[in-house]
Amino acid sequence: MCFDSLGWINQLLSWSPFIPLGRLTYCAYLIHPMVQVLYFENRVHALYFSNYDLVRPIVACMYFCITLFNLHYTVSNIVVV
Repeated sequence: MCFDSLGWINQLLSWSPFIPLGRLTYCAYLIHPMVQVLYFENRVHALYFSNYDLVRPIVACMYFCITLFNLHYTVSNIVVV
């Protein structure tokens, strides 16, 4: 893959669990601007920052990523079998 002279880095970056994780993070990277636009455009009230407003998007993103990972894992296991 990369780093031909450093075999252990190549082995680490080519580790099979990184493949779905990489696809998941790339998907989140592509989708997150649309999610942010929808979130901020649909707010009824003015934006006042609080601890809740700072933590909620992070928790929602983690939930979204975990859900996508589970969906990917389930579909890939169904297709392989």
